[in-house]
This record gives sequence, structure tokens and C-alpha cells, in this order.
Amino acid sequence: FYNTNNPDDPLGTDTTVFISGDIADDAGITELIARETGYRAAFLSSPLKCARQLDPSQYLVNVGLALKELARKDELVVPNINCLPSPYQPRQIPRERLAAIPAGIAAVGLLMLLFFTVQDAAARMEQDEGLLAATKARLEQRQSQKRQLSAEIAAVEKELASVRAQADRYASVLEVMTGRARLMNEDLETTVYNKVASLELYNISHSGSQLSLQGSAASEDEVVQYVRRLQNTGRFKEITITTLRRETGSDNSSTCMNYSINIKLKETAE
Repeated sequence: FYNTNNPDDPLGTDTTVFISGDIADDAGITELIARETGYRAAFLSSPLKCARQLDPSQYLVNVGLALKELARKDELVVPNINCLPSPYQPRQIPRERLAAIPAGIAAVGLLMLLFFTVQDAAARMEQDEGLLAATKARLEQRQSQKRQLSAEIAAVEKELASVRAQADRYASVLEVMTGRARLMNEDLETTVYNKVASLELYNISHSGSQLSLQGSAASEDEVVQYVRRLQNTGRFKEITITTLRRETGSDNSSTCMNYSINIKLKETAE
């Protein structure tokens, strides 16, 4: 790897390739590596003393890490056994970048929080828009029902006004009819209650403005007396005896006076 990246300054032919790790257990590995690389191969021995049961060749990486922290009396041993070219060696991260990591994490956290907050707000807005649309639809339905009810109420009120006007006309007519019926009853009562003893009423006709009476009496005097009684009531405008005729029975022994009376009613009587 080194020779490939440094063709102008390769490793010397007297360079030894040291072997460590699990492959150190294979005795023939040195010959294989020497043949493939063109360099002399040998096992790397540990500079540390260890127990007999422990093979240090498998843990030389750990030994190298331990030597970095091993202190001597005169100086601090800081070996550097990294043989990689400098472009491929790991670089130490500056403190500024290390300090920027928590800030970046915090910024990412804030962005994520803001993102979720916006997402939540968008979801709530969508939900509120759905509720608003449903409420608007119900409101439009209620307004449509209100307009329909208003139209029905207006039609009913129009019909009610017509019914009221008709009822007022009926009430007015009924009042007039009731007044006329009352006057008619009073006229009839007056003609009946003022009748003399020997006078009979056969027919009474009331036309609204006139009252016609027909009957019989024992003599002319009873008819005249009856007319006077009617005049004395002051209820009627004019009373006229239209006919007064004597009738004789078949045996020529009984006679009576047949009469007809026309009475004009007062216009202000109502």
C-alpha cells in the first residue's frame, strides 16, 4: 500500500515486514508473505513481559496502545506506529467543529420541533377547515329552510289577511242581519202586543222597510183602535188602513170586518 502511494520513494529491500495478530500462529505465513511482497517477513515480538500462557503476538495492537500511555523516568514514550501516508491518516477534529456538533444537533432539534409544530398546526387547520365547511353547509341549509319558511309564512299571512277581511265582511253582514232581525222581532212584538181583544191577525209580512198586516175584527172600531195603539208606540213612520171590508157569514147571522194595514218603518229605527 505504501509503495503504491509512494512510487518515487518505495521501501528499501532490507525492510522487514512484521507479522502480528491471529495469523502469527501459522508458521508458514512468513514464507508466503515474503514471497508475495518481496520483503523479508518475521514475527513481531512484544517488548513487554507477560505470562507464559499468553501469546503477546495476538495482542500487539493493544500493546502499542498501552505504550502510548506508558511513562518512563526520563521521558514519556509516545510511539507512532501508523505507517499510512498522511492523506490517509485520520485527522483530529477541531474543537470548533466539536462545539458546533451540539449546536447543530440543537438546531436540528429545533427544526424538527418546528416541523412537527407546523405539521400539527396544518393538521388542526385542515380539521378546522373541515368543521368550518360543515358548519357553513349547515348554515346554508338553515338559511334555505328559513327562506322557505319565510315564503310559507308570507303566503299564510296573505291568506290570513284575506280570511280576516272576509271574516270582517261576514261580521259586518252578520251585525246588520242581527240588527235587522232584532228590529224585525221588535216590530212583530209591537204589532202582537198592542192587538185589541176582538181583533185577529192572520198574516204578518215584514219586507225590511214596510210591515203588512192582515186579519179580521168584530167591527171597524176595533181596527181603528188597533191602529191608534200602534201609532201611540211612536215606532212606526206611517200607518195606513189599505182595505176594510165587512164579511157576512153563510147563515147571515155573523159578520166581521176584514182589514189590511200597511206600515212604513222609520229609516232611523236601526
